[in-house]
Amino acid sequence: MFHLALKSIRARKMRLVLTSMAIIVSIGFVAGTLMLSSTISEQIGEVKPPPGAPDVQITTGSNSVVIAQSAEPVPASLVDDIERIDGVDRAEGVVQGFVNRADGSFQPLALEGWRTNYQLKSGKEPDGPAQVAASEAMAAVADLDVGDTLKVVVPGGELRTLKVAGIYWYGKDDPANRSLMGLAADTATARQLLGMTGRVSAIDVWADSGTTHRKLERAIRQSKLVPDGYRVRTFDHNFQQIVKANAMATSIITYILLGFAGLSLFVGIFMIFNTFSIIVAQRSRELGALRAIGASRKQVRRLVAVESTMVGFVGSIAGLAVGWCICALVAVVLEAFTGYELFAVADIVVSPLTIIICLLVGITVTRLAAALPARRASRISPIAALGASSDRAETRVPMRRALMGALMVLCGIAMLWASQINAIEQSTRALAMMLALGSVMILVGMIMVSPVLVAPMAWVYSLVLRKPLGMSGRLGLDQARGTPRRVAATSVTFMIGLGVVATVAMPLAAMQQQMGGDISKALRADLRVTNAAISPTSNPTLSSGAVSRISEADGVASVVEARNSVVSAKGDLIDVRIVDPGAYAQAVKLPIKHGASVDELDDNDVLVSASVASSRKLDVGETMRIKLDGKQHELRVAGIHEGTDFLTTSLLLSDAAWARLGGEQLSPGELLVTAARGTDPEKLKRTIVTAIESDFPTTSVRTERDMREQAAGSVKMIFFIILGLCGAALTVALFGIANTVALSLHERTRELGMLRAIGMTRRQMRRMVRWEAIMVGSFGSLMGITIGLILGSAIVLLSNMSDHIAVPWIQLVILMVLGMLAGVLASALPAYRTAKLDVLDAISSS
Repeated sequence: MFHLALKSIRARKMRLVLTSMAIIVSIGFVAGTLMLSSTISEQIGEVKPPPGAPDVQITTGSNSVVIAQSAEPVPASLVDDIERIDGVDRAEGVVQGFVNRADGSFQPLALEGWRTNYQLKSGKEPDGPAQVAASEAMAAVADLDVGDTLKVVVPGGELRTLKVAGIYWYGKDDPANRSLMGLAADTATARQLLGMTGRVSAIDVWADSGTTHRKLERAIRQSKLVPDGYRVRTFDHNFQQIVKANAMATSIITYILLGFAGLSLFVGIFMIFNTFSIIVAQRSRELGALRAIGASRKQVRRLVAVESTMVGFVGSIAGLAVGWCICALVAVVLEAFTGYELFAVADIVVSPLTIIICLLVGITVTRLAAALPARRASRISPIAALGASSDRAETRVPMRRALMGALMVLCGIAMLWASQINAIEQSTRALAMMLALGSVMILVGMIMVSPVLVAPMAWVYSLVLRKPLGMSGRLGLDQARGTPRRVAATSVTFMIGLGVVATVAMPLAAMQQQMGGDISKALRADLRVTNAAISPTSNPTLSSGAVSRISEADGVASVVEARNSVVSAKGDLIDVRIVDPGAYAQAVKLPIKHGASVDELDDNDVLVSASVASSRKLDVGETMRIKLDGKQHELRVAGIHEGTDFLTTSLLLSDAAWARLGGEQLSPGELLVTAARGTDPEKLKRTIVTAIESDFPTTSVRTERDMREQAAGSVKMIFFIILGLCGAALTVALFGIANTVALSLHERTRELGMLRAIGMTRRQMRRMVRWEAIMVGSFGSLMGITIGLILGSAIVLLSNMSDHIAVPWIQLVILMVLGMLAGVLASALPAYRTAKLDVLDAISSS
């Protein structure tokens, strides 16, 4: 049987290629993901602590309560205090942050204070307020040399011109030396450029001889010098945490990509099943002849199984090569867009485990998909098969199965509805199980009921598009209508892929509408001004020069300033916004869940976000204890707010309360600008942008419409990312349509020859084939969109992300058009080959 299967495949090479495409694409995605993960993991494992690394580091503490919190600076005064602790040899404040390149791209550039372990390659150490040194990688990417100038935007938003004094490297033995990009200035200059006066990013501490790093860590902790919210850990611990975090991030990305690879494999199963079903039907005479000359059912099953194994093996080998290309493409594209070399193409790791997994998955999936067709092949009666005059697939619509499918869809919808009604009483795990089970029932039910819906959809096409279709188009639709099971089976591939995308589109549309509504309700001012520059802290600020120009611009009625900082509570850092209550209440409407509003705050009150109040079990009227600069304070919880988007903040204080607590004078983090009566906000925006863009290019001025468009843009970007990740599954579906159409045309060779003989032109034949494929693609898209509408609506209701369902009509139309275009694309080659058929040969074929 092996020899016979080999000859069969050799005689039908194109069928092998088409059938293998599903495995090639799917395994390519799996292999590329595994190779990418292995390569990055090996890169991470090679990174070693730099020579001369400190023994202990003092850095910002981390806390899940903090919203958008990054590395908050450490007081620089701690450096001298730490040096006086027994066992400390020396302590050094580290200054690190980012500036933005002022070339229109605003690419973030790492900037830090010069360190003694840096080695000059050329030039000299930076010395002075306008001098920097560039790392070797930075100089190569930005085409910088000693003596060149570089324009950057500092965190305050101001434009600065710096001179490159030297080129340096981080250390020859550092594996990441070739890819680390950054700038270095003397410590005073770096602190001034980054706006970190009186503070440092972290404190590095070295132990004296005879003191271990563990003993030094305990001594610093026991000194009680380090304020709440900051952590003291050994450098080795921090280094390992970074390595683990990078490894975890790699694992998360790997699991996400493998999930979409699994989706493409799932779609591939349907394609291979459909293909082998058609092949078995077409070869009924051949298989019947084998049975007539003595082949057993087991041998026929083995024949189909061997063919499927060969297809899976060849597809998996090719998929490994495609996976390597995908992995290399990721590295090349990332380096081209960011200048960062994630890894060299020559360093891609192809582990034996990756090869084994891909071969096992590819062969197993193909064998499973071909199992039922193989069983059907073994049950072919020799007499019936030898006497068959047609190899046409069964056209009867299985009404019993369709009714069962409809019942499953209704049960799935009922389960989703029941889980939404009982959401308060059920556990999270129970709700997730109900949602998953209901979704599976709907998907399976739609697949079972789909053959019944083919004929009505073809009838609608014929009715609505009667004139554009012409006779050839109607013949194509009639062919699709005559083989509903085949059309439904082929369209399942597109149904699943686009169903996932449509399901994701529904919650995204609800999020977009909710965010837009929140912004419209909350923003009373006409403009919101922020700084888009990357800050070394979580609180980017606006330059005093920018604030002054905006306040003096023509058409400005009022400017409300909001400042941002952090306080500590029970050892955690929590973000806080400081405002003038009366003015702030005029500019925004902060939604209050319980208690007082913003304009009712006094110097002893605080407004707390609902999330912080829930996590810390705070209620209106209770006391909240916080620490600022090491001093304990008590504030009364005056209210609990539900601010979202630009109103998101954990705590909100009045200017008077901040002054009473002894907080430092802060630069504003945002401005809320109200236009004078009769001034158009769009015109005022243009006036302000003109006044500040030359000196403060990263200052962002947005109207309410701009903010809503920005929110919508973020949601659309996520949608297209999901669509891109589903690309492998959609590609498999595309090959599935092409394969099914090609095999369908092959079994209809005689019929097509008759059509050509009675006068059908090649152009008309191509049009007939094209409309048949469009029917398959659009039917799958419509079914997928229907599934997405049902499941997406359930997710929106269950997650309470919106109080009403939003239908993303634009995205759904894109998906429908995508299905039609897929049909046209998939039919191109089969239609061309069909139109080239020799009429006499086609008529004489059996």
